[in-house]
Amino acid sequence: MSAQNSLPDQADVLAQLETANKDLAALRGDVTQLTSERDDFKAKFETASAQLTEANTKVTQLQGDVTKLTGERDTLKTDNTRLTGEMADFNKRLATELAKHGIRTFTQKSAAAAPERKLNATEKVLAAKGVQSLDQLASQKKTNS
Repeated sequence: MSAQNSLPDQADVLAQLETANKDLAALRGDVTQLTSERDDFKAKFETASAQLTEANTKVTQLQGDVTKLTGERDTLKTDNTRLTGEMADFNKRLATELAKHGIRTFTQKSAAAAPERKLNATEKVLAAKGVQSLDQLASQKKTNS
């Protein structure tokens, strides 16, 4: 074997060069496609990142709103409880004053339940005194004494 036989001939070199050029063109196409896909993904990422930032801002704002509304709700519940107690106290004082003048109170609740049953003697006395139990009557006598 001579040194000339081990070297590729010109046709083989040209064939290899053409194959390498085809591979290079295919790789350039792949690089172009990958670059385009990368740019698309970057744009999508930036859009998603902006949306995430906006959503986090909105969440923070809504958390503040929830805290504010929870405080308002708690304040209103407290006010409602206080006013309900004051109204019950007022109704008791009003009933007591009306009973002192011999006027019986007549509520819508008792009007709806009027045809129920007859009162026994103790219930009649309690109603005339403007109290609902013997304990209330005893405490009323203590306060009047």
